[in-house]
Amino acid sequence: MTDTQAASDIKLPSEVDNSPDLQNTTWLAKVGFLLCALYSAWHLYVLNIAPLETWTFRIMHVAGALILGFVLSSALSVRPAQEGGTPSRLPRALGAVSLVATSLALGSVLAAMWFFEPGQSAPPEWTMAIFGWTLAGGTLLAVATGWVYPARQNQLTISDIALIVATVASFGFVLFSLDTLSLRLRAGTPFADPNNGWAAFVVVVLIAEMTRRVAGMALVVIALVFVIYAFMGPWMPGFLEHRGYDPKRFFTYVFTDNGVLGPTTAVSSTYIILFIVFAAFLQSSKVGDYFVNFSSPWLDVRAVARPRCRFWPLASWA
Repeated sequence: MTDTQAASDIKLPSEVDNSPDLQNTTWLAKVGFLLCALYSAWHLYVLNIAPLETWTFRIMHVAGALILGFVLSSALSVRPAQEGGTPSRLPRALGAVSLVATSLALGSVLAAMWFFEPGQSAPPEWTMAIFGWTLAGGTLLAVATGWVYPARQNQLTISDIALIVATVASFGFVLFSLDTLSLRLRAGTPFADPNNGWAAFVVVVLIAEMTRRVAGMALVVIALVFVIYAFMGPWMPGFLEHRGYDPKRFFTYVFTDNGVLGPTTAVSSTYIILFIVFAAFLQSSKVGDYFVNFSSPWLDVRAVARPRCRFWPLASWA
């Protein structure tokens, strides 16, 4: 076999950057693509042009990731859209109840923002009267509905919409209370606002639910064990015993730069997001195909006669 024939027999890889076809032409996938583009553009704008306050930036980073996760988990689900017959009305009813509850919580946040006046120590009490229990109850119901009745392919369920509304309500209230209710100073102390405790609790539940959808139950169970330990300290044996923590104090402390908004979020919202955007650009522009095809004829020394190989030192490794 001549060198020309050997070189002609080399098969170059192609389409190495292609993603599997998951019916990405549906409206839900298009919405997810648009949200991802806006999310990436916002990060580039904030990191390079108009920086935000640290806590504000990290909170918005986590909130945007959760919203994207709930949309894409439905758009990219591999479960069939229908499994025969008419879909049950029960998941729709449960989703509707959770959506109404979380919408009431969001309405409370908007009312608190609207009626708050500069110089006040807090918004009017009636604006947040139903915030806590509606937000927590609606979120837990939506999560339970998603467990029992998971989303089908390319279908955004009502319970997922409720989780998106809960994300906006909880993170919106936290952003509102950073300076209004002195959240930075009161978080993790007995002086924390009870509504901040509810919002932080819902944030932890939303992150746990997204972790379950992406990585399974293993990480959720591990985290749940440590959360339970924070409250079961008085009943633990030996050196594991401690006095325990109040739920409001615990969850508000978790949702600070010592917990959810800590170094992990700091790195993911600055460095990792830039690498992800760059990798997406390389994949979409087919640069991966170019580098693989460019390197294959030179590195596959076994397919070409060794005396004629340009990089002859590599031939001894083949």
